[in-house]
Amino acid sequence: MADPVVELEPVAAAVEPGGQTRVVVTVVNEGTIVEGYRVEVLDDVTGTGRDVVGPASWSEVLPAEGGRTGEGGEPDLTVYPGQQGVVVVVFSPPVGTRVPGGRCAFAIRVSSVVDPDTSTVIEGDLDIGKVTALQAKLVPVTSTGRWRGKHLVELSNWGNTPARLRVVAEDPDRALGFLVQPDTVELPVGASAQVRLKARTRKPTLRGTAARLPFTVRAEPADGAPTPQAPPVPGMPLVEPHTATVDGAFNQKPILTKGVVLGAGLVLVGVAGLTAYGLMTRGDGAQNFQELGVPDTPEVSVEATGPESVRVSWIPLDQVEGYKLFQLDAQGAVTTEMPLAPELGATPVEGLAPDQEHCFTMAAVRGEVQSPQSAPVCAHTPVAAPTDEPTTTGPPEETTEAAPTTEGQPTDTGAAETTGAPTTDGPAETGATATAVPPAPPTDEPPFEPGEWAAVVGVFPALGTAGETGATQLVEDLEAEGVEALAVNTEEFPDLGLAEQGWLVLLDGKTTFEEASQACQDVQAALPELVGFCNPPVQPVSPVPVETG
Repeated sequence: MADPVVELEPVAAAVEPGGQTRVVVTVVNEGTIVEGYRVEVLDDVTGTGRDVVGPASWSEVLPAEGGRTGEGGEPDLTVYPGQQGVVVVVFSPPVGTRVPGGRCAFAIRVSSVVDPDTSTVIEGDLDIGKVTALQAKLVPVTSTGRWRGKHLVELSNWGNTPARLRVVAEDPDRALGFLVQPDTVELPVGASAQVRLKARTRKPTLRGTAARLPFTVRAEPADGAPTPQAPPVPGMPLVEPHTATVDGAFNQKPILTKGVVLGAGLVLVGVAGLTAYGLMTRGDGAQNFQELGVPDTPEVSVEATGPESVRVSWIPLDQVEGYKLFQLDAQGAVTTEMPLAPELGATPVEGLAPDQEHCFTMAAVRGEVQSPQSAPVCAHTPVAAPTDEPTTTGPPEETTEAAPTTEGQPTDTGAAETTGAPTTDGPAETGATATAVPPAPPTDEPPFEPGEWAAVVGVFPALGTAGETGATQLVEDLEAEGVEALAVNTEEFPDLGLAEQGWLVLLDGKTTFEEASQACQDVQAALPELVGFCNPPVQPVSPVPVETG
């Protein structure tokens, strides 16, 4: 018994989800008897492990002259010897995520009802239209805060093709700055993803009423390809099928609320009343600092914070006018006397020799009376990093000339890079010494005077090396525009109080908070493509200077 001869027209067809297309199957009977044939649509979707359906589940075989085939167990097609018969296969892919867009192969098998082993299979292709159906949700829709608000953007892909999206946020008044993490997401068919969004005000308000600042979050194709749009419908806005948009708002509260102002006023009134009461009730027998006698001896501790610096800490005492910190030599003699303010409880001491023991003692001062000095406390500074050896062994002129090799690089960023180098290139003995000492801040502190404020023009979370790389690149871009800037790792400079932020990019120091804020606004106005928004200024070092005697 001869296999039937099968022809398919067309071999390749295109169809949109929710639509229909058809192909014509012609069967020639080259046998000697009347044959009945069964026509089946096959696919290779089974076994893929995906929740998808192939052409076999959304196709139908119909006779060319109309009606239905194979009713009541009859064959789909009956053909006389030497004759041909025709059937039509209709493909109707459903809408949704179960039918992926793109090229889809299928096969049609024509088998004899007399002898099932007598059959012919012919293959074809369907080009299924790609449909992108994105959905975006913002949680919460409105956040509230004095400086910043946090949101979560939930994206879902209900189309039949994967999407690679770039998430951006913008506000019409440019009153907010945004941080999107991650800014690019991959969305497979039927998948969802979450993106963290932080909205921060560009202009904090000291007093006043809360202000609502609206913004829009948009998820658009990350490759920048033009987005096809549906034909315009009269009275309806244009629809971008490859873009998802959601609106939100940040409710900005003033820094000083009415309750804070009222509470501060009551505190001032109370302090004034207590002061007046003390002045009226103090008699000749009232004690002053001099009459309180000798102050207690401070309890002091010291720890090494770097090859050339230590941190001296003590428990602050009541009713003292200050402290005196004494540095001792190897024989216990005082070499340096440093007066300190009474409100301090710790102070850094820098410019020390590496790999040596440094000892200190302290006395409290009350009027002209000084307490007994505390017992000496010592700390051993670690060995300097191997990368510092050429600078220390060479003459001063060579050290000065070597510095310009890091031109365009911030001082602290460079220190962080050279500190990490000995872990792979330095001698084994030096590496062992470095790992035995707790992580310490770089030996070069930021070039800011005590009490100065620094404008923050960039914040980079420390995710691996991405934070340092972003901060360094911003410094290079600013310096290329003639603006001096510095990248600072806040974990190495705890005085900033922002260790969880990672890396900051700072401008030159200013005397007041207002001057630093104005400096950042000037740079932002001149270079908006580099500085998107201004953070509140910070003080990179302690506001109380350490004087050396």
